[in-house]
Amino acid sequence: MIVSTSLQTHSIPTYAVIETPAAGEFLATVLGWPNVQTRGGSRQEVLAKLQALVTERLTQVELIPLALQIPDSPQGHPWLEFPGVYQHDEQFDAVMAEVAAYRASQDPGAGLV
Repeated sequence: MIVSTSLQTHSIPTYAVIETPAAGEFLATVLGWPNVQTRGGSRQEVLAKLQALVTERLTQVELIPLALQIPDSPQGHPWLEFPGVYQHDEQFDAVMAEVAAYRASQDPGAGLV
């Protein structure tokens, strides 16, 4: 998606969700922007309308990247108590081999790169 302003042109990666609620009807929404939506008779029509709506909407707003600082939990990360819990378990390797064999039997192509 390309957005033009009087100052610059920016390419903003996003996704359009296109639905077909009825035969010959298309509904397009910008993913994450449920109030930016349009209807039309073809896929191309709704995409063009959606582009126009987004361009119009972005001329009225300012997009600013926002990095949120999330404080650490006072208890620490809840999963940090588990690493190494089985390091002295004699059956751990056998259990992991069984898990790997089961996964391979369910999806023989998994693990192939």
